[in-house]
Amino acid sequence: MPADQLDAARAKGDLKFDFFVRQVAESVRSGDRILQNAIEEFVAAPSDFVSEAELDRLGVRSGIDA
Repeated sequence: MPADQLDAARAKGDLKFDFFVRQVAESVRSGDRILQNAIEEFVAAPSDFVSEAELDRLGVRSGIDA
């Protein structure tokens, strides 16, 4: 990165970090489960690999939160 753009890049990074910190603080204040929500977003469900109709036909969905 060119030297003349470093200050602007740092300022932008500082703003993004401050926004992130505010989001985390708000989640903690509201009792939100940050780690659990993050895990749920990234864990694959059976429906990520096959269609809903296939899951129903195979009876795989019973007892699974899809």
